[in-house]
Amino acid sequence: PQVVGNKNMMIHTDREAWPWRGTTLAVHLIRLVSVGLGAITVWLTWQIARCLWPGNDHVPLLAAMLVAFNSMFLFISASVNNDSLAAPLAAGIILVLLRALQRGQTILDGLLLGVLLGLGALTKLSVLALLPLSYVALTYDARRRRTWRTWLINGILIAGAVALIAGWWYWRNWALYG
Repeated sequence: PQVVGNKNMMIHTDREAWPWRGTTLAVHLIRLVSVGLGAITVWLTWQIARCLWPGNDHVPLLAAMLVAFNSMFLFISASVNNDSLAAPLAAGIILVLLRALQRGQTILDGLLLGVLLGLGALTKLSVLALLPLSYVALTYDARRRRTWRTWLINGILIAGAVALIAGWWYWRNWALYG
């Protein structure tokens, strides 16, 4: 470990050899889940590009490939970390917003956004940056289509779901750490 340039963060032992057991098995299973979440992120990227460029098969494929073959994305998707869940949640939020803007928002959009934003708030604080974007996008849609009742219900659904799913965690941290 004292050698300059040694990138190992731990010394590996025979306890990590096949067949995996205990912590080693758990880490490999979590990494497998993480790879699956990376695949979902690639698929959601493809879906987002399809929404933005309907009828064009090349742009969605290129967008998905840019994500799928990004070396840092591959590294993070094969690791145990919270970014692997934050990425598909954020992509899912963007996809729901785009579809709501294209066809008009529904109550289901508000519920989906609330759940995704709440899970995102538990996963990684930076996902909450999409909360104001969601309200801006839904306000724009309501103004354009004059659907203020749906906008109000969605606003309440989003705030309620985020508070219900993640509020306890932020309350706990505030109470413990100020």
